[in-house]
Amino acid sequence: MIYKHGGIDKFNFDDKGTPIGVEETVSAYKESMPYIFGADNKRVIYRPVKGEENRAVNPFAKETFNLTKQGELFKENPAQAKELAAQAGINI
Repeated sequence: MIYKHGGIDKFNFDDKGTPIGVEETVSAYKESMPYIFGADNKRVIYRPVKGEENRAVNPFAKETFNLTKQGELFKENPAQAKELAAQAGINI
């Protein structure tokens, strides 16, 4: 915020060294971006999905070809990887 408003030199300070006009500046940010200031106090837990919903998709098939998923499948379950590759017409 300090950088966006021109740096520390652009702020005015009172005789005690407290910046003047900060509340007005911050209030505009609190209205437009309340998630930065924690105004709602709701905690959002991020739980990424690692492709569990796409397990039925064959990463070896032409329509859904995905090298990353192929590598993960080889690492986690080589037998299933060979089976899916065979279904797609690839001999491993």
